[in-house]
Formats: sequence, structure tokens, C-alpha cells
Amino acid sequence: MYGMFKWGAEESDILLFFLYLSFLLFFSLSQPKRSRQSAQTGYRSAFINEYAFPDSIMEQVRNHYPHLSDEHLRLVMQGLSQYFQFCYMSGKEEISMPSRVVDRAWHEFILITRSYERFCWSTMGRFLHHIPASEASSSVSFAEGISRAWRLACDWEGINRYSPERLPSLFAIDNALKIPDGFNHVLNNNYAISGGPHDNASEGGCGGDGGSCSGDGGCGGGCGGGG
Repeated sequence: MYGMFKWGAEESDILLFFLYLSFLLFFSLSQPKRSRQSAQTGYRSAFINEYAFPDSIMEQVRNHYPHLSDEHLRLVMQGLSQYFQFCYMSGKEEISMPSRVVDRAWHEFILITRSYERFCWSTMGRFLHHIPASEASSSVSFAEGISRAWRLACDWEGINRYSPERLPSLFAIDNALKIPDGFNHVLNNNYAISGGPHDNASEGGCGGDGGSCSGDGGCGGGCGGGG
């Protein structure tokens, strides 16, 4: 059982720097990937990448986390775009949400019903359901969703998923932005092992077995089902 690491100002600044670089890399590499895909696949990936989320989402996120700057909120929205890319890449397999603040942005987007529905059908070809950890169909399926998120995030950012030297962006953003109720993911985790035990977890868990994060209610939500 590992205790929660306390982030100081210097560590947070370093983490934010890597966060910016990671998101920049993610979106700069999306175009060459699309060029090797089919026209429909490229269109949907590009739609996610270039989608302008309603401004009200950032305003509502700031209401919950008033310490976030405009620059921080843009990082949150880039995180949401990245998460939707991973949901699209995974087909209909569940991808659990690793971040509390990005999950809040997703929830606010869902409340803009028509815009969210149009976005889902334009990108996924189906309605993307939000599944809170407490309502996950089983602890095993939720752990598998976190494992898929970890694999996709690590692969995209060139991180060794089995022996990472840093956390991928979606797993680091809550600590980087000092989200008070955020999820604390640790490097020494078992996310690379789908449905594995949580012996290496810090306090808490990801909606059941297989977790290595802390926070109330597990690791946010997940995309799954629909259509």
C-alpha cells in the first residue's frame, strides 16, 4: 500500500510543463496518423481534434474549481478531446476516465444535450454514455477500462506502459492542476495488467479491482455501450 505523494510548487510546475508538451505532441501527431487511415476514419478523428467545445463548459468547470486559470481550463478541454480520441480508437470497448477535472468537463458537455448528441454521432457513430464508477457494470470491466486508457495514453505519448518514467497526460492532470478532489495516480501501478490485482495501489481504487489511484468514487466515469 503506497501513501499519497504530496506535490510541491516545483514538482507541479515541472508536471505542468510535461503536460503541455504531451498535449502538443498528441495533437501534432494526429494528422499523419489520419493520413494513413480511411477517409471516414480520418474525418471522424479530425472532427474530434478540431471540435470547438461550447465556452460554457469551461465556465462551469471553473465554478467547481475557481483556482483554474484560462490556460489551465484549455488544458482540461484538450484532455477531454484526447479522451474522446481514445474512446473513438477503442471502438465500443469501455475506456474509463482517469481524471476528475476532465470528467467534470465531460459531464458539463453532456448537459448541453443537442450539441453532445450531434458530437457523438458525428465522431463515434453512436451515443457515448457516461458511466460513473459507482454504476460500472462490474469492477473487472471498470479495471479493464482503466487499463485500456493507460495503454492508449502511454502508447501515444511514447511511454513504456510497464515501466513508466512519468504519467501520461490524462493520468497526471489532476495533480498538475492541484484538483482538491482529484485522482492521485502513481507510477508504481498495475494498469498495464488488465483486470489485475490492486496490491500496488495507493489509498482508494478505481471502482473496484485493478486500481492504483485515490479519490472518492473511483476513477471518474467511462465510455461504453450506446448505439
